[in-house]
Formats: sequence, C-alpha cells, structure tokens
Amino acid sequence: MTPHREDLFDYKNLVTSIEVTIADGKKIRVVGTGSVRLTGIDGKRIRMLDVLHIPGLDRRLLSVGKLAERGLNVEFERTSCIIWNKKQATASGKKVGKAYILECQQETAHYVEYSDVDSNYDLWHARMGHLNKDALEKTQRVTTGISITNFKTKALCSGCLKGKQMVTQFPSHSQTKTSRVLELVHTDVMGPMKTRSKGGAKYVLTFVDDYSNPQQNGVAERMNRKIMEKARSMMHYKGVSTSWWAEAISTAVYLINRTTNSTHTDATPYEIGFKMKPRLDHLRVFGSIGYAHVDDAKRTKRTKLEPKSFKCLFLGYGVNTKGYRVYNLDLNKVKISRSVKLDEREVNGIYSTSTMTENTEVINVIKDIEEVAQPENEKEHPVEDEPMESTADPFEVVEMQEDEHEPISSGR
Repeated sequence: MTPHREDLFDYKNLVTSIEVTIADGKKIRVVGTGSVRLTGIDGKRIRMLDVLHIPGLDRRLLSVGKLAERGLNVEFERTSCIIWNKKQATASGKKVGKAYILECQQETAHYVEYSDVDSNYDLWHARMGHLNKDALEKTQRVTTGISITNFKTKALCSGCLKGKQMVTQFPSHSQTKTSRVLELVHTDVMGPMKTRSKGGAKYVLTFVDDYSNPQQNGVAERMNRKIMEKARSMMHYKGVSTSWWAEAISTAVYLINRTTNSTHTDATPYEIGFKMKPRLDHLRVFGSIGYAHVDDAKRTKRTKLEPKSFKCLFLGYGVNTKGYRVYNLDLNKVKISRSVKLDEREVNGIYSTSTMTENTEVINVIKDIEEVAQPENEKEHPVEDEPMESTADPFEVVEMQEDEHEPISSGR
C-alpha cells in the first residue's frame, strides 16, 4: 500500500469503491492499483503487483501476509529482516521502533498528482507566473516563443485563487514624466519575512525603472505587491514550500521583465532596456519536479554505470549564465543546468523536498497489529548556491537560445 501516486506503474483507477481498515481501526479509501519496481539484494529487480493506492495513508506499508500468499518467506531477527524467494535472498531491511524498513532502491513512475493542464493557454498561464488573459495575449504579440492558438481558459486556477487578492487601486498617474530608461528609478524594501529563505535571506530590495513600467504613485510599493502575488501563485500552484520564497520572487521579477504592462503594450521592459525581443520558449512552470542532466565536464571521476541525471526541483532561471536553477534532491544543493526534463502539471498538496527522495518501504507486521514506528525527524540540509557553467528541457528538450541580460528591475 502506498499514499504516493508516483510510486505506481501500470496504474488503474478503481471503478468501485474499496475501503481498508488500518491498525487504529480507521477506514480509508483505495482509489487505484498498480505495480512498484524495486532493486533489492545484488541488484535483483523486484516488481510488486496489485499495490493499493491509498492517499489517506501517512507512509508506505507492505503486508507480510500478502508476501506469504505469493510464496515468499520473511525471516525476522532482532534488528533486521530478510525476504526470501525460495532459497534466494531478495531484499533486506532493518528494524526501526516496532516496524521494519525495507532497504531497496525504488523507481519512480514520473508522475505527480495533478489537475489537468487541459489547454495550451493554461500551460503558458502557469509558465508566465499566472499572467491574466489580456496581458498574456499582448505579451505573445510582442515576444517570440509563446505558442498559444486558443485562449480558452479553465474556470478556476488554484494558484491564482490562493496567491492573488483584491486591493484598493493606486492613483492612476504620477506627477513625474520620464522619457528614457533609467531617468528615474523607484526603490522599496520588503521585509523582514516571517520565514528565512533557503539561502538565508529575509528582505527583498526592488528597483523599478519609471519609463519602462506603469507611471503611478507608489510605483515601487505596487510592484512589490505584484511580485508577491505572482510568487505566491506560483508556489501554491505547484505546492512548493514557502522556504523557497526568494527563488519564487526572483522568478516573478524575471517574468515581469518579459511581460507587457499598461504603459507599454507594444514592448516588454526587457525590449525597452535591451532593444531586442525576448525569447520565451524556454519558460517552464516554477516548482516543477524533473531530472537534470549531469554535466559531462563534471563526470570525469564517475564510472560509466553511474546515473547521468539527478532528480530536481525547478527554481527559476540563471542570473549570470544561461540555464535553469534546480535543486538537486539527492545532494540538497542548488545547481545551474541546461538540460532538464520537467513535469509541469498542477500539483495538489504541499511538496516536501525530503519525502520525495525517500527510497524505502515500511514493512508493518500486520499479524501483531503493532503500531508503526514514527518516522525519524527530517534533518535540515544546507543549500549550496553553486552556479556551474550552465547546464533546460522539460519532459521535452529545450535550449535557452537568447543572450540573457538581467533587465532593469531586479529582486532577490
């Protein structure tokens, strides 16, 4: 049994409702079945069939009784256990509290629980930081790379509902008129934030060029609200932890610089500042889970059998080099990567960087109805912001082709 949809291959939704009773007497619903793929002792490939998908569980469980029904034997010792297939040891585990943890490597079905991205518009709406329909249409006209043919939208977007709010409008015009870039720059500070970022930040300093952005009173304060709404929407849409707020804000600023505004509908701030249309075909949905390619230049000491990619969380775009900022879920470090595959679908629920790297299954001794041991406390890992020489691509290959400059407005 597993609460994680991404564990299961050959997935089938249940037509009729089934409930199971767990150790504390609580009944929880089974929503589907599938198979789980593991690697056990000496690299043995294990395929578990008819695994139940039960979102109400708080951990994975493996029934000893079901193993016995399939002709397998489980040998328990004081601190360990071994699963035998006839005379061959297939997998082993260790005792933690009153439960046994199966020590196996697990394959992932490259799936996350999602609400359908059911149109090209919905996908680009999310990639652009939950930009409204009119602004997205205008931005498509003055940039290259956006490929929306039908602007039909979903009825609701969870990211927008949770991330945006209605506020009193600012006055429409300021007393100052500017005629060129950097003639007047507005600035404002946000903070201290309640949650310190992964990199240790607590404040945000924003600079806004008056000419390339809406000329309104309180322009920097209004920009801060716009940045925060976009960042919140992106984090809620993919269920990203609030500790990544600095990365979300940096991505929000990156997108705002590549979006038209009410003052300039015929060009983005990026084009106004650098005299060239920005390419947007490299944009991807913030907070997506995927796999980043290990740079060949960094693999000189690796063996040929070692993996060529690592599981990652997409955190935005490189500042001083072309590439994608990704969080390596195995090493707990932030890297810059050019070659990345991402699942951009909408996630229901909060994503945790530690639980997604779990490679163990809990064996609960069902016959004794013993309480499953509480999981060990998750340890905090330091984040190393280590830009490598560029290293993009989301469940399709992508290259960032334009010469990236950082435009006038910046916030990290």
